[in-house]
Amino acid sequence: MVDADVTGAACRDALALARELGRRLGVDSTAHVTATITTAEPAPLTPDITEHVVGYKDTPDHARRPRRIQPVTALVTPADTDDVLRESAQETFTDLMNQFGLTAHL
Repeated sequence: MVDADVTGAACRDALALARELGRRLGVDSTAHVTATITTAEPAPLTPDITEHVVGYKDTPDHARRPRRIQPVTALVTPADTDDVLRESAQETFTDLMNQFGLTAHL
């Protein structure tokens, strides 16, 4: 089961950590961050997606069940502003959730 809220938070956190690590290390170049959804279950398990629907979590009827989840790459630089970082996190989250046929908003 893939939780859209947890996935969105993971996108924000991963990009923020990459930016802060770059700042801490004094890196002045772009970092490539790859995000993907994986499972510990044996293949060919297809993940379900959940999102909040009327106060509880449910799998939307229109959600796809992809056989493979494609990795998504984001670029982060230590000089990125919070707005740029938020935009990158939204793009990463959107690209991951679109594989399930869902429109995602952080």
